[in-house]
Amino acid sequence: MRQRKPILFLIYALVLIVFFASISSLLKPPGLPQVEKYSEVLELFENEQVSSFSIKDGVLTLHFHEPYNGTKVAEHQLGVVISLMSSSLFA
Repeated sequence: MRQRKPILFLIYALVLIVFFASISSLLKPPGLPQVEKYSEVLELFENEQVSSFSIKDGVLTLHFHEPYNGTKVAEHQLGVVISLMSSSLFA
């Protein structure tokens, strides 16, 4: 009987952890719209649709002259190599 209590405690703890993790992901506020593909980002720059941009913590934030997909601002998650390069270039 003593062996069952630690196992039950671990099961309850696991269930609570999964529950709170799923609730926290549902309650997280939505961020800016994403530009998924890097090729889209390049195309936006080539077509001069980007009025300004910033890079912070590996996230490229684009501001557009005209709305793109219904928004004036969007983000693109940069790869690790580009993120490391940008942090050393702009430091």
